[in-house]
Amino acid sequence: EILLKTVFAENAESARRTLVNEGYWVFEIKEKKGVKSFFSELLPTKKKVSQRNFLLMNQEFATLIRAGLPIVSCIEILEERQRDPLLKYILGIVKTKLKAGASLAEAFESFQELIPGIYIANLYAGEKSGQLERVLRRYTHYEDLLYRLRKTVTSSLTYPLILLGLATILLTILFTYVIPRFVSFYAEFGADLPLVTYMVLQFSRYLKVFLPFFILSVIILVIVFRISWHFRPEWKKRWHRMLLRVWIFGSIMSTYAFSQFSHALSTLLSGGLPLVHSLEVAARSIWNLAIQDAILNVRQRVKEGESLHDALVNAGIDADILLEMVRVGEATGALGEMLEFAGNFYDEDLEHSLNRIMSLIEPALLISMGIIVLIVLISVYYPIFSIATKIRV
Repeated sequence: EILLKTVFAENAESARRTLVNEGYWVFEIKEKKGVKSFFSELLPTKKKVSQRNFLLMNQEFATLIRAGLPIVSCIEILEERQRDPLLKYILGIVKTKLKAGASLAEAFESFQELIPGIYIANLYAGEKSGQLERVLRRYTHYEDLLYRLRKTVTSSLTYPLILLGLATILLTILFTYVIPRFVSFYAEFGADLPLVTYMVLQFSRYLKVFLPFFILSVIILVIVFRISWHFRPEWKKRWHRMLLRVWIFGSIMSTYAFSQFSHALSTLLSGGLPLVHSLEVAARSIWNLAIQDAILNVRQRVKEGESLHDALVNAGIDADILLEMVRVGEATGALGEMLEFAGNFYDEDLEHSLNRIMSLIEPALLISMGIIVLIVLISVYYPIFSIATKIRV
């Protein structure tokens, strides 16, 4: 049974020992947020372990275990070979805790804010089942999938974002620096300006005046959002729920969330963790809080005796492929394998959707930029040609 319990302790390790002594099996420890942690959340400074370095470290770790080396020796070798200062520090502390008699999961648990929570759950499952090397292999496969998926998303968005940023800078320079210089030039000739030129000049004047206020307003809005999310977590859930309703992009975000869930649950079940515990940990790995809450509701329904498929349907999970794979997996006893298939399907679907959208966004941005620049050039240079024609006449 999963319980949420509050204890008072000097640090996470002390809280863990207190709970273990009381007979609890600790999956995750979180510090209650107060005034002290407010500014650290408003201006985040905590450094996370590099996903790539952590993945490589665990691939080496699984290989060393397979070679038959003791766990402490494996950690010592990994520490010596590690170039990432943060990860090297973590491995040093883990080595010390192992020599003091802690289990591997307990040793890593004190760094749960720096490493994925699903990793600690996998270590518990691996040590309990006696199949640590197999569990680590499954985990590295899971992390490798997520790493490649994030790289796909990042690479797909990089070019449009760079293009949009350059376009914004170019237009800002045109409207705030170049165009105002033509105002005095036109005024000297007293020429009547075309409507399009007049509108562009007026927009340029307003932009130059209000741009600093706009930038300041955006900064204040971001700060207000961070403060609101700190003291009112339900606002963040509403925001995540609203994101899922955004046209086209909402579907992509939900696909990514179901991919995370499918891979995480498959990895945990294959590692030997019970279904209810696996659902708890897998839910925490989902980025979207609205879907995360729905999966936690599924966990509660499964705990009360429903099958996973029925619980997903009754909780309102709208994911046909996931539901079908879970139904087949429960009927055949191969739930972990079918969830892996579902995750792979969502990965491919996400990649195709991103490629399709990017193929539309890039030309749309180029065409839009071309039209805007053309309007600006016509509005600026057309009066010049008109004035030059009048002077000749």
